[in-house]
Amino acid sequence: VSIEIASARDHGEQHAAAGLQSLRASISSEIANAKVGLNTSRDCMLADSKAGLSSLRDNLSTEITDLKAAFSSLRESVSIEIASARDHGEQHAAAGLQSLR
Repeated sequence: VSIEIASARDHGEQHAAAGLQSLRASISSEIANAKVGLNTSRDCMLADSKAGLSSLRDNLSTEITDLKAAFSSLRESVSIEIASARDHGEQHAAAGLQSLR
């Protein structure tokens, strides 16, 4: 009976050791798969972020160019209006002086 008990215990220990080894291998595999998944997700997110930032930079560059052109046009219009107002004022001043003479 002692031999049978010892044999059953050894057999149980062998199954337990095999089960633990299988569990360790499974956990290691899951960890490796998770790392690959995380790296892939990170790489995709970085690529998307870089593409988004590049697009944003292009859009901002276009907007800045458009704003510069609009301000340049506005500056020219204001300069023309100022010159016109100055000419108009000078004409009135000349007419006023001539009227005084």
